Amino acid sequence: MQHPFPEKYIEQKFADTRREVEHVQLIREAKRSNAPLAGWTINKMHDLSVWMMCTGERLHKRYHAQLPHLHQRSTQAR
Repeated sequence: MQHPFPEKYIEQKFADTRREVEHVQLIREAKRSNAPLAGWTINKMHDLSVWMMCTGERLHKRYHAQLPHLHQRSTQAR
């Protein structure tokens, strides 16, 4: 009994399919290994906290740098 496709053709198709499956598995594994540790929300919350700290430090420097000067004037006036 003869098959409609030669045996080499079937083996070649099977090997191609096996390579495609291995390729997809490698892509999935690579995506899992390179996945970011923190999610988008956590990254944005971190960025927000850094911005708040920088802004707070700038405000602290701006307004507390003037306080000793104002404090000296009020003590001299007494």
